[in-house]
Amino acid sequence: MVHITREEVLKLANTADLTFTEEELTGLVKRIEAVIDYASYIKEVADQHEASQLPKLSNITREDVVTKVAVEPLLELAPEREEDYYVVPVILKQ
Repeated sequence: MVHITREEVLKLANTADLTFTEEELTGLVKRIEAVIDYASYIKEVADQHEASQLPKLSNITREDVVTKVAVEPLLELAPEREEDYYVVPVILKQ
């Protein structure tokens, strides 16, 4: 079990410009220790498995195929359009 001191947590809090009450600090120390313990456990499990036992990862790609789509039926569904474009409300202003 990894142990983190109250002073170490205060130093981290000061670096991050955070303030905690004594009660919050006590709970925070326990939670940070739990996170560090869990990370140590994950590292331990990962170290037990050799890289050769892991499945080989590869990127599966396919060739892009361009297909023609009739746009007019889609544009007819628009509540408002201008030529071959949808008209949408302005949401970002300069």
